[in-house]
Amino acid sequence: MRSKELLGTHEPPAHPGRVAASRSLSIWDSVGITALFSAGAIVSGLVGLRLARGDPGYGREMFAVLSIGLIGAAVAVWLGARAANRERLPLRRLPGSLVLPWVHPARDGVMFLFGFLVSIPLLTLHTSVILGDADSAKLLATILYVQREGPGYLIQSQENLLPHLILGPAVALGGIAAAKAVAVLSLQALCGVVSYIAWKLTRSAAGAVAAVLALLSFRSIPERATLLPMYAAMLALGFLGVYFSWEATRFEGRRRWLFAVLSGLSLYLSTEAHALGLVFLAVPLFLVVTMPIRKVVHGLSMVYLALAAFYLPRALLNLADGGLSHFLTYRDDYWVSKGYVSLIQKDFWILPTSSFSISRYVADLPRRIPALAGKPGLVPLVVAVVAFPLARGRLRWFAVLCLGYFMAPLVLRRAPFYPRYYTPLAVGAAMCAGAGVSLLATRRGAFLKLLAAASVALLLLTASFNGAATLRATRSQQMAILRGPFRALAARIDDGKGVIGARSTYLLFASTHVRTFGGQFLSERDYVTYLTWPSDQAVIGVLQKNDIGWVVVNPKRRLETTYHDTWLVPTYGKRARHLEALRFSPSFCPVFEEAGYILYRLGPCK
Repeated sequence: MRSKELLGTHEPPAHPGRVAASRSLSIWDSVGITALFSAGAIVSGLVGLRLARGDPGYGREMFAVLSIGLIGAAVAVWLGARAANRERLPLRRLPGSLVLPWVHPARDGVMFLFGFLVSIPLLTLHTSVILGDADSAKLLATILYVQREGPGYLIQSQENLLPHLILGPAVALGGIAAAKAVAVLSLQALCGVVSYIAWKLTRSAAGAVAAVLALLSFRSIPERATLLPMYAAMLALGFLGVYFSWEATRFEGRRRWLFAVLSGLSLYLSTEAHALGLVFLAVPLFLVVTMPIRKVVHGLSMVYLALAAFYLPRALLNLADGGLSHFLTYRDDYWVSKGYVSLIQKDFWILPTSSFSISRYVADLPRRIPALAGKPGLVPLVVAVVAFPLARGRLRWFAVLCLGYFMAPLVLRRAPFYPRYYTPLAVGAAMCAGAGVSLLATRRGAFLKLLAAASVALLLLTASFNGAATLRATRSQQMAILRGPFRALAARIDDGKGVIGARSTYLLFASTHVRTFGGQFLSERDYVTYLTWPSDQAVIGVLQKNDIGWVVVNPKRRLETTYHDTWLVPTYGKRARHLEALRFSPSFCPVFEEAGYILYRLGPCK
């Protein structure tokens, strides 16, 4: 059964399940691809150079991008001129030839490249430092720890592996800048996946470009290019795995096995990219509403058999260290298992937690939508809603089931209203927006076609506005980090000893040469000893045991004391007193102070 039949945009094909015949590759494919790449690179370079003042490194990057774009443009002009001269192409047909690769692609996979190239301006979001994001710093600290100490920590914590397999080598070869390049490319890959799936569902170039622009209109999406946690890779792999599952239910024989294996691999890798990827494992089951139950059962049985095979090494690892505990999830550390995170969210950050009723959470959700999606993101939401009444096929009910499935855990767990938690819904809404534009474009009547064109134009504006806002914030944050004390702090720690602190990972904002300790890599007992400071001797014993020779204090003192008191007081009946103890201890010497940060060295002042 073809996707257009499910969407209700075309009559059923004469041979259900067969892929439409593709045209042969031509020189115009090379011209169109090169032209699109060049246009994106030139725009990126010009915009980046305009914002590079005060950051020579970023300026050099953007100059290189611009230069490559200009070279690509020259190549595209040369190839196009040769092709037009050979074919005696009239000038009026030139625009149609340039967009031929996307309007009538020779291979469906070309539409992945389309989404990737359309999102080339995301290169302007590349940075050489961590932009004050605690989660990125924590992930970098974990990668560096595993590179130093070996994979034992991964076995004990059962953390997802893909960041270490992809970001790890990048960090080793090129530091933070290389890891950030991976983040940008991962988001471009997500755009490629969205374009590819939208094309497969709609067979419309307008639907594909609308889906990519809709995706980039959501507040939480472009900023993923500036952060290290692999949300973009997780989303790309998760949605690709679900799509391959659908293909596995439509085909027979070897092609069914091929798509089943691709689906199982994609779904498994999604869980290894980020823990949120686990939510995709059950999504293929909802395909039962798209076609006869027998076909679905046959296809999905193969998908889950392949998934089990790929998951087997992880399962054996879990069984070997921890048994059946957290067999299908990652092992939580004491911050989660003892409820400390919930206490911090409720009493320090004042976030909605399990103490809120479900009805209160649901009632509060609608007014949070503008903040979750961002104001530009409201436009693709409207376009996505338009798709539902226009569609007449079965996939719309699959979309409704997925919406309920993704929302259920957020509501039941009263998850904080963080935009990143809603990114799966943003990707799904982007695809629905692409379907909506395609459905408008294929309806009879000039007004509906005009409305489709207006929707694409409006999505281009919202994506540009959202991208510009993200870029301005990114450049501002990068300059703040470069002008801040972080590189100077890291440079003072020159003896290879570790540094402890409630926010010690902040030293990794601009350097990978610091060994950080705190809430990570220390046992609860050792960390409580440091925070409550029973005596200098007890604390020094903890530091020497972990080869720590430095202490860093954050300028936001509430993060040092009140933050930890939310769980120390109810659990241990004690408060954090390390700040006062450090100030008066003869065993620690303050050696650096800037912007409120204080760095102490273990040992008396000389």
